[in-house]
Amino acid sequence: MSTKVKHGKIVRDSNGNRPRRFRMTNADIPIMVDAVFCGNPRKPGWIEMYVNGEGRKCVNALFPEASIRWTPVNEPGHGYDPAQIIDGMRDWEAFEMHLPDVAEQAGPNNLVPLNGDTPLGQLTQEQLASLLAISVKHQGGRAAWFRSDGGLAIVTPEVQ
Repeated sequence: MSTKVKHGKIVRDSNGNRPRRFRMTNADIPIMVDAVFCGNPRKPGWIEMYVNGEGRKCVNALFPEASIRWTPVNEPGHGYDPAQIIDGMRDWEAFEMHLPDVAEQAGPNNLVPLNGDTPLGQLTQEQLASLLAISVKHQGGRAAWFRSDGGLAIVTPEVQ
């Protein structure tokens, strides 16, 4: 996740209106979302996940029978440079998974259903990251994914 956030994009408001753009910085991310997903272009199917406590509950609920071993985001081995971790994310955790394999082999999952016949293994990295973010939204969390153009797309649960 070394991408700098120059702007974000609200996917849709609760009335289904056209997306709006706004400016934000990296420091705004932990304030606005509970989970961030990023595809790894060098490793097809692999998605990096960065979560706070609420995001972790939501992702764990997506894969109730999977064993996700979360590690602190500041530990080496993640795509995030520990020197660039912002204060609001110091207590976040990270995990990387091959989403098509986990969805197929880890028992039942609570991912939002896909329309069409395209198997998970044929989706792009951005599509896989967006699938996770939208699924977290359905679990009650606030989530985002890095788009292929470097922007950040944010989805939040609808306010009742």
